[in-house]
Amino acid sequence: MECKVCSKNFELKSENKYLVGKKDLFKPLDIFEAFDCPYCGCQNIVNVYSVRLEDYEKSENNESD
Repeated sequence: MECKVCSKNFELKSENKYLVGKKDLFKPLDIFEAFDCPYCGCQNIVNVYSVRLEDYEKSENNESD
């Protein structure tokens, strides 16, 4: 993969993958698959997963309890 910041190429290894989330006020949580560049340390997003609406509504109801 080419880093979006420093443009150096690096190999994606499953042990370096992690998930990050972004919650928006008006939509369900988005989950991103990310890797850090070994050269500059910047986060590179490779995939985006959206939570199913049913799961999001259940979690919102549990938070208000």
